[in-house]
Amino acid sequence: MLDKSSVKGYVIAIFELVKEANKLELIHHQMDEVLDIIKANPELITFLNNDLVKKEEKLTLIDQILEGFDLLIKNTIKVTVERKSVSKLKKIITNYLKLSNEALNISFVKVITAQEISSVQLQKIQAKLQNQYHKIFEVKNVIDSSLISGFKIAFDSKIIQSNYQNDLNELIGAITSKNLKGDK
Repeated sequence: MLDKSSVKGYVIAIFELVKEANKLELIHHQMDEVLDIIKANPELITFLNNDLVKKEEKLTLIDQILEGFDLLIKNTIKVTVERKSVSKLKKIITNYLKLSNEALNISFVKVITAQEISSVQLQKIQAKLQNQYHKIFEVKNVIDSSLISGFKIAFDSKIIQSNYQNDLNELIGAITSKNLKGDK
């Protein structure tokens, strides 16, 4: 039997409830939004974890922040507050999203660029990948200032890249291997 306080226990329980309610897509997108809220406001976890703050205040704040969200989402977070498992909330949501990604046949894609790219460009990349791989892709832009120019697209265990940094590394490798062969 699973320990109720374990991340896996929460994830399986949430997933089963969502499947019973036939709300996989809705809850998937809302959980993703909750994760974004937590990442943008790390002090929220600190507040919800604080024993000096009354439980009623915490529950009211959850209702305010998640107004318009499904009751399942609100209740999930409230349960973590009541069971003093808020510190595990980010892991719970992340693991839930992995499970729901699998159930919905969704792959997460990181488009890594030197500078931010437009949502139109991201949508074009998403459409191209979906047509090519016949899957649903959730696309996020990640900035990596070490890239001189170009992009890297990472999903599942694949990496597609076209950037000057990679080209330079390949050139250095080619020159180095020629020098080693020439030295013999």
